[in-house]
Amino acid sequence: MDDMLTEVGKTMLNRYPSLIRLRVIFLPQIGFLIALDRESSQNVPEGFEFFFSEESDSFFKNDDMKQLDEEEGDLDALIKDTELLIASRMEDEILEVEAFILNSFEVISELDVLLSFATCASDYDWNRPSLLDDGAGTIFIENGRQPLQELISEHKYIPNDTMILEGNPINVITGPNYSGKSCYIRQVGILVYLAQIGCFIPCDKASISIADKIMARISLVESCSIPQSSFQMDLSQMATILRQCTSNTLVLVDEFGKGTAPASGMAVLAAALNKLGGVGCKVLCTTHFLELFSLGILEDGTNGVKAFRMSIHRPAGKDDIAIPLFKLELGVASSSDGLLCAKMAGIPKSIICRSEEILHAVKTGESIKPMSGKKGIDALKSEQAKAALVHFFTVDAGEDGEGKGWKRDPGMMKKEIVRMRELLCDWDV
Repeated sequence: MDDMLTEVGKTMLNRYPSLIRLRVIFLPQIGFLIALDRESSQNVPEGFEFFFSEESDSFFKNDDMKQLDEEEGDLDALIKDTELLIASRMEDEILEVEAFILNSFEVISELDVLLSFATCASDYDWNRPSLLDDGAGTIFIENGRQPLQELISEHKYIPNDTMILEGNPINVITGPNYSGKSCYIRQVGILVYLAQIGCFIPCDKASISIADKIMARISLVESCSIPQSSFQMDLSQMATILRQCTSNTLVLVDEFGKGTAPASGMAVLAAALNKLGGVGCKVLCTTHFLELFSLGILEDGTNGVKAFRMSIHRPAGKDDIAIPLFKLELGVASSSDGLLCAKMAGIPKSIICRSEEILHAVKTGESIKPMSGKKGIDALKSEQAKAALVHFFTVDAGEDGEGKGWKRDPGMMKKEIVRMRELLCDWDV
């Protein structure tokens, strides 16, 4: 186009030498035009038809431009019209074979999924599980691994077994905060899901009953748009699980009830587990409420409950160190090791020591004594403090309506306050 316009422009200049600033241009939807500056447009040759002006230029058509319009046409419009025509024909041809194409897409997508499954099984040493549809309510996984956690782990992943049998469908897992309880129940949920969509799973072998639903009370996302406290959201999720679960449902519960008073949270959790056990669904529950077992609210091996714990290693002679082994074993944890967890998190030593004092008092039933070594507390033992307290408790407040009570004489109240200040002048709190 540029070369053609240059050649036509030279021809027009040779024919009209007086128009020294003549240019030939092409505009879509308008065609070929002769552009002249303001000075040249004052004396245009005969046969020039004015079209429009723009800033310092005016645009004209003559017979040569009209001939170019007829011979070359509006190329831009022609290209667009041709594109639309081709697209329209393609749409008609595609619609004729639409069903075949959609079927092809389904086959290709299914093949893509199967190839992805095969890649995972081959690259990460996954094995084929056995699916049980007899309603036995069994989940047996030998050396199962959390596939996502295994990918990002810097060390060799520690596998764990899962044994949810028909006689013990409720597994309650205890242990310290950092021992891997939450990771474990997520692992079981992911492996059951992978098995049911036809994928091999990361384990040595597995037999898994088909679940109609996998329902989880694991994590919360708090938002201003949801006018509920964290415990209310816990309760809402648990209520949904209790309404919708069946004997073929897998339920995952992670530390339910920690957002309220321990007694209330423990009570609701125990009642919910009892209800889930009555329904017969498979349950994995992590908790720090060790009192569920110590108080006999739940009993290991009865009413479908089986107790597990995540093991830890305590080096000999080092009470302030515990190494998580991330290994599931039978039994109930002896402690949640909250203070040890606080030490590992970097909480100041003074706070840890004070926490140990409070914890010891709670366990032994002793009264919790004020912190020692503070000037204000020591001042309670001073003679000025004793005298002030004695005076305070002997002042007539006027409750019986007699004497120089404060209610009868406001000025008396002011005098007593001044007296108290004198008694406490040396008491620095």
